[in-house]
Amino acid sequence: MSDIREREIYDSWDLNIPQLPNRSILFHLEPMGMNTSHVESLTGYMIRLAEAHCVPLTKLYRKVIYPYINKKYLILNATVFFEKCRTANGLGVAATDLVYALSMLTKRDDLSNLTLINWNNFIPWNGLLRDYRVWCPLCFQELSDNGQTIYEQLIWKFKSIELCSIHQTRLVSECHFCKSSSQAVISTKSRVGYCSKCGAWLGQDNDFYEADPITEEEMLWHKWVTDNVGSLFKQLPPPHIVGQEGYAAKFIKQVVDERLKGSMNEFSYLHGVESKSISNWYYGRVTPSLDALLKIGFVYEVPLLEIFNQNVTLKYISKKHINTKITPYSQKWVFKEIEEEKIISYLEQVLSIDTPPFPSMVEVSQNIGISAKRLRYRFPNLCKQISENYMKELHRQKKENDENNLKQVRHITIELHEKGIYPHFRTVRDVNPKMFWTPNSYSVWRNTMIELGLRK
Repeated sequence: MSDIREREIYDSWDLNIPQLPNRSILFHLEPMGMNTSHVESLTGYMIRLAEAHCVPLTKLYRKVIYPYINKKYLILNATVFFEKCRTANGLGVAATDLVYALSMLTKRDDLSNLTLINWNNFIPWNGLLRDYRVWCPLCFQELSDNGQTIYEQLIWKFKSIELCSIHQTRLVSECHFCKSSSQAVISTKSRVGYCSKCGAWLGQDNDFYEADPITEEEMLWHKWVTDNVGSLFKQLPPPHIVGQEGYAAKFIKQVVDERLKGSMNEFSYLHGVESKSISNWYYGRVTPSLDALLKIGFVYEVPLLEIFNQNVTLKYISKKHINTKITPYSQKWVFKEIEEEKIISYLEQVLSIDTPPFPSMVEVSQNIGISAKRLRYRFPNLCKQISENYMKELHRQKKENDENNLKQVRHITIELHEKGIYPHFRTVRDVNPKMFWTPNSYSVWRNTMIELGLRK
């Protein structure tokens, strides 16, 4: 009996299976730059998700994202979906649907911060986002050199933003390798930090990157824009102003009444806006674009957040050297005979170029100031020849780039073998991670291994 009493008694075990939280279908990938002015964009986050799972972006959309969105306006075609994703970084249906789908798949509740959905009641959608991709080469290179995650910033997607707030240099839209400047915001071949046309690395060092000079007056304006737009990403709208309307009308009315003695014509003259537009803004029938609010706020030193808070104190600082004219959202082009002759002459001049680089139709349209769609409709034959020349040169550069990459794969494999290092495929790839890999890269590596007697 004494032996039984002296035995140690242990706590009983709970054999019930514990309840585990629901697991996410996709990785619980953390967005970059949260609560800062350099927060990641939603489209860039989706590209990183595809890379993290080692699957093409089209497969991720078709097999995983599309079933969760389940909207009639979308189809299973990934190209059509990416076309609609141009506005996914802003506000509206595309942004809301994509945030919902990715939130369900990753079990994250903060993905709305990668868009402007939270400011939906304040910022008008017209003239808000770019239709093409821009980036800062120095940002990409700096992240790569420091071993940090490479990502695309949300602030780069705004039309009003032309400057990198970190390096104080202009954002670029042209690949320094293939000279392509018509890259979509997101496409089937999108990779963060790489050209979606030729696959070249987009980062550049200060020693190689030549940016256009920026005057002191321009810097003053661009800093104002980046600071104000960036402030929207650092915080959510204050609770006391959520749902309020008429903030823009109140601001415009205060400017016209207090500074211009009620004269809408004076406002029209100062800012280059039609009287009808000012009247619509003044009486709250139409909300000014973000660019318009920034330019008006710049003249009177009123930040965006003060306009939204409806707590405005007007100042007037003379900035005659700064162009505060407000650009209309769309301008209808009316062709005249003289203008037609000038356009035809310019297009023929472009076609007379016999040495690369050949300009794309996007570059031609930007130089003329008319949309590429309008030019193709009016001058189909000339525009077709320009596009053909551009595509031929693009394919030639891509072929040359692929050949150089294959030669580099072979060279690295032989070099590692000579150094006594087994040239495994991943080891060869890690020697130069920025090298673009093609489907033939593995075949070249394998043939080189056979040649060296390392494989059968």
